[in-house]
Amino acid sequence: MRSLYELKYNRCAMAVFAAFVVLSMAASVHAQETVTVKGMINAEYDETYDNVVSAQIRLTDGATINIVMDENGKKMSQDMDYADVEVIGEIVEEDGVKWLKVASWKAVDTEDKPDDPVEEGEVTDDESRVDE
Repeated sequence: MRSLYELKYNRCAMAVFAAFVVLSMAASVHAQETVTVKGMINAEYDETYDNVVSAQIRLTDGATINIVMDENGKKMSQDMDYADVEVIGEIVEEDGVKWLKVASWKAVDTEDKPDDPVEEGEVTDDESRVDE
């Protein structure tokens, strides 16, 4: 038969272990980061082109983040495909891959877009051609 001391020790050890597990789970929940990002949405559709099956946002620095395909993610991806947007959401990392869980979004003009290439002989806005 176990002594009273052994029973108390086992209960204490179990309580410490349970507290460690709870704190570890709470820390992983707080690992999510709320961010505001700007970029262009690129959605992929099913074969009927009716449903978005996946999407990414290409940020102004060239990085891409996958969009979580919940209700907000699907709606934004479908409504804003190939548009410049500002998205507020949470970054979640799963197996080394970053995912953006969308909270809200709006269309914006992205200032960091590369200029379109100018063809040879084309007149640009800051030039004028004078025929003599």
